[in-house]
Amino acid sequence: MDKFHYDDRRDFINHEFLAGIAVKVEISNIRYDKGARREVSFRLIDMTSRCQAAILRKRINLAKEDFKEDFVHFPAESSGLKGGHTYKLVVSDENVSQTLAEEFIHVYDYPLRQYYNVCDCGVRPAWEDNLYKSLNTIDDHDYYLRFNLTTKTPSIHPTIIPELELRLHYPDGKYVKTFFKEPRCFGLENFNNDIWSVEFPFTTFGDVNGVFYAELLCMNLPIAGFVFDTMSGTDIKGKCDPEYIIPLDEYSPEAAIKRIDNYLPHRNEPESEFDDDDFDKFLDKFIASELENSTDEVEESIEYDNEDTTANEEESGPLVSLDLLTGLKSVKDKLSIYERVVRFNKMRADNGLPYVKAPLHAMFLGS
Repeated sequence: MDKFHYDDRRDFINHEFLAGIAVKVEISNIRYDKGARREVSFRLIDMTSRCQAAILRKRINLAKEDFKEDFVHFPAESSGLKGGHTYKLVVSDENVSQTLAEEFIHVYDYPLRQYYNVCDCGVRPAWEDNLYKSLNTIDDHDYYLRFNLTTKTPSIHPTIIPELELRLHYPDGKYVKTFFKEPRCFGLENFNNDIWSVEFPFTTFGDVNGVFYAELLCMNLPIAGFVFDTMSGTDIKGKCDPEYIIPLDEYSPEAAIKRIDNYLPHRNEPESEFDDDDFDKFLDKFIASELENSTDEVEESIEYDNEDTTANEEESGPLVSLDLLTGLKSVKDKLSIYERVVRFNKMRADNGLPYVKAPLHAMFLGS
């Protein structure tokens, strides 16, 4: 049994290949002056049926300040493991009737059905709540991978939904970090909408920045896969498309890079020269330069077909109402430039060209 792969898994699917549950235990002697000989029991208690399913006893010999690994196995047939049941593993020191450890184990009876639908995912810096598809990270800082999901069986009580496993593949393709965690609701609004979330921490450092692949699994079945870049030239946030969170057939660094290149081809382009803070300054300069030029020259540089012209006239209804007001020349001029900036960016976006993401927020005060 010491050759098995052990992890923090607590949930299992009951199917014909489930031969049993193997447990690895590390036991240490905390006394510094003498050794210890102890009879240690491992009880598997069926909490659903309220009875003891199995018990194993072992003689443990430890020198002073010594520790050892030990292994126990509860066969499925002799232990009577059943789907839909919760078990508690109790490790006890029989010599002094002291409980050393307890762990809950769940066996589920849904071998062919997944429990969750993943609706969104992303990377969240520890200091904010926004989810990013890719970002420029800061070394030795904490980030979180978050998956938002809904349950396929909403009638299941939240205390018995299965835990989720995350396998985080690092850019070198060799190092994989594994986490286990149960989903939870963040806020009453999410609870009412049956939206659950699970977060897993990771830290960026040194030479391991690059394209990561995070695979989300439920009882060893992949249900989502998310590729993100921690060395992106642009911080990209927003909701993920369903096609982007489908698990990779087989992970490799090349497959992860191909996935993100197809989905975020412009992620390595440098950030725009203006951000939220200085965009107003840029726009004021832009308006000043535009007003010096003739309006006819600017309008002639953008060609619209008949269909677009009709649509733009309909969309410009509020601006027509504004033009009917007396005065307000600076406001009218500025909104006219805003409109041209938005149309210009849309034309570039529609043709797959990079464009400036401008925060076009406005507040109108007064009569």
